[in-house]
Amino acid sequence: MQIAILAHLFPVQSETFVRAHALGMAARGHRVHVVARAPGGDGIPEVKGERMRVSYAGLPSFRGSGLLNPTRMILRYGPWVLPFSRRAPWPPRRMLEAVRYHAAALEDGPDVVHVHFGDLGARMARLGRDRGIAFPDVVTWHGYEATALPSLRGPEMFRALFQSDCLHTVGSAFMRQRLLELGARPEAIRVIPMGVDLQRFSGPREGASGAAPLRILSVGRLVEVKGHCDLLEAIGRLAAAGRRVELGLVGDGPLRETLEAQAAALGITDRVTFVGGLDQDRVIEEMRSADVFALTGVVEASGRAEGQGLVYAEAQAMGLPVIASDVGGVRDSLVDGETGFLCPPRDVGAIATRIAYFDDHREEIPRFGDRGRAFVASRFSREGMLGAFQGLYDQVIAARRAGHPLVPGNPP
Repeated sequence: MQIAILAHLFPVQSETFVRAHALGMAARGHRVHVVARAPGGDGIPEVKGERMRVSYAGLPSFRGSGLLNPTRMILRYGPWVLPFSRRAPWPPRRMLEAVRYHAAALEDGPDVVHVHFGDLGARMARLGRDRGIAFPDVVTWHGYEATALPSLRGPEMFRALFQSDCLHTVGSAFMRQRLLELGARPEAIRVIPMGVDLQRFSGPREGASGAAPLRILSVGRLVEVKGHCDLLEAIGRLAAAGRRVELGLVGDGPLRETLEAQAAALGITDRVTFVGGLDQDRVIEEMRSADVFALTGVVEASGRAEGQGLVYAEAQAMGLPVIASDVGGVRDSLVDGETGFLCPPRDVGAIATRIAYFDDHREEIPRFGDRGRAFVASRFSREGMLGAFQGLYDQVIAARRAGHPLVPGNPP
């Protein structure tokens, strides 16, 4: 099977699920072509694998002449792009990129085109409709494009995508409901969570003794939606109460200086370590030395919230109890009271109480961890995700060959 996988950036540290998808399908014997705008640029090495190649569709700078000249670009692609850009919520540059994505994706004659992120899928669907072809076949949604983007660009941005004959996958019941609210048909949606490599996220952890400080780990970009400010405030309260707790923040982002200043104002700089961005192997090492995982996200003013939160499953696979906020699709990623705890969003007191529980009941940490491992193995395995995707691809190929629609009621 020839599979084209489209994404914004590749590879990128904060989107390891695209890498896992591509390499996983190649390992199953399929030929995979990843098309992205550009590399992530965050130090992740080039991804190479047998039966897999990567190409980039992003526009170069318009400085100079030749194909970089904007006039030549418009003459070449204008018949498709200009009518589209007058009606779409994207600037012409993004539409020029969409044409290049489209051309690159079709180079190898793929059996299936699978797009990550609904906003990219929407651009592809509009081009496909204007050219009279079914494109793409599968779109996987991750969160921000369904929660924040509609308020910025208007809910009509997905009309062509939801009218096209393609399947949509989401990682949680929350995301399924969000797509229905945006206009997707229920028959077109499949809940297929992003999966965890259970062989990689495994192994013994060090675990703190009762005399050592409780080690809390948080992994995520330092952005508002992750809720780090509330977690820092909770650590500050626990420290003021005499609790011996430490926090490691893995990740980087625009709020780093703000969060560092907050830690200083709370007087907890000796208890908080800003680790920075790490590759997956080093994240696993950090998890092995932690006692509890905490990521207490929020809903931003734009509506942005976690669509699934793969890192919660990764932490549980490592045997860590998790403390999270009940926002977006996070509820589907743990079992409240059994593998971790859900807190009301922005409730610093509740976060502090749950951390204190594990400090007082350290014997419960391995019990929560064992239940978490079993839960993730049953719901979030990478092999399960890849198998579900392959089932969709078989459905796509059978429908296209038979001239039948993927979604009942759609034109073939």
